[in-house]
Amino acid sequence: MKKTLQNIIEFEEFDVIVAGAGIAGVCSAIASAREGAKTILIDRYGFLGGMSTAGMVSPFMKYWIEDEFDGRV
Repeated sequence: MKKTLQNIIEFEEFDVIVAGAGIAGVCSAIASAREGAKTILIDRYGFLGGMSTAGMVSPFMKYWIEDEFDGRV
């Protein structure tokens, strides 16, 4: 992991570096990229969502899912 990250930083320059691909990090990276900044999003794990994904947190909008599946969730 360190070798790969070092190679990226050696050959590329970024306007914004976002560390952490949780909900806030993903939103920050998207917002800065939409504004035209050259952005990189880095995280130690290979997935987005941070603890909401790693901790297997139930959906944030549970009321909508219960309506969608007739309360079977």
